[in-house]
Amino acid sequence: MTEPKLPEEEARQGETGKGVRYVLIVSTIAAVVALGLIFAFVV
Repeated sequence: MTEPKLPEEEARQGETGKGVRYVLIVSTIAAVVALGLIFAFVV
């Protein structure tokens, strides 16, 4: 293999937004709650 031409920091294409982690956490919790409610009403 050849050596990389750029260091990792310079080779990155973009940066994730600062709120991405919180959006993922909130949406995962909301999906679990929604599926729980659906399951509670169906069974």
